[in-house]
Amino acid sequence: SWRCAEAAPMTLPEAEVLLSKLAKLTTLREQHELLQLADGERRAVAALEVAVAPVMMMPPVLRSLLKAIQRHSGTSGFDCGTWAPALAHSFDELERGCFISASQAAELMAAVLATDPKPLSAYWHVVCSRVVDKWNLNEREHSQVCCYYGWDAPYALRIVGDTPLDDKITLQNKVLSHMGRADHTTYSHSRKLPAFAAQIIADNLKAGSSPMIN
Repeated sequence: SWRCAEAAPMTLPEAEVLLSKLAKLTTLREQHELLQLADGERRAVAALEVAVAPVMMMPPVLRSLLKAIQRHSGTSGFDCGTWAPALAHSFDELERGCFISASQAAELMAAVLATDPKPLSAYWHVVCSRVVDKWNLNEREHSQVCCYYGWDAPYALRIVGDTPLDDKITLQNKVLSHMGRADHTTYSHSRKLPAFAAQIIADNLKAGSSPMIN
């Protein structure tokens, strides 16, 4: 039942992992330090969730993308060589509105897999590279491609650094500044992402709500 005040209730798998780590420690001090670290990681992820929510794709736009996928699959099927770049182009046309959540990514890929269940790593690269809540990417829902784009909780904590958890604009800027970095751009076609993210960061900075991002 252990949870931090700002985070969602801990899931059973998360609790099992934490208990397994605790069982390997031999002193109360080590166990306390582990609990403090876990608490910090969960607080960081919870703060980032709130910070990036405003930049995620609006539901009507997501529905339009889903309809486009369904129309395409009903006519010509999916050809990785042509349709993955076309999907990326559809995202790029949205410019700063191209960013999605991990759950939206799973929904988009479900539409593809419903028509063509073959391994579709090219599509996953396109979709996952646009995910802004990278800490929610996982292999079960997003295939092994998530290893290119996902963050674990310790990395999320590093991103937060010493930024106050209630400074949503600075946290949002920090996440956005990583969009498009270290992507497998040959497959993800995500070269324009840093520019789209920079538009949002620039607006945040003009508003005077956030310091410069290193």
